[in-house]
Amino acid sequence: MEYLMWYRHVLNIPVQNGSRCAAIHPIDPASASAGFRVTVQRCSGATEVVCARKVVLATGIQGGGEW
Repeated sequence: MEYLMWYRHVLNIPVQNGSRCAAIHPIDPASASAGFRVTVQRCSGATEVVCARKVVLATGIQGGGEW
C-alpha cells in the first residue's frame, strides 16, 4: 500500500476511493482506439460519466486462471 500511495503522489494521479464502475461502453463501436465512456458511481451516490482512452480492470483478485 505504501508503494501505491507513493505512486499516486509521484505521478499526481487523481484517485477517488469508494467508486464503482457501473458500465463501460466504446465511444465508437467500430474502433476501440477511439476510447470508452465509463459510468462511475461514487460512494456519495452520485453517478458520473467519464471518458478514457484506456481502461484497466484491476480487481485485485488473484487466481482467476493459470499461467
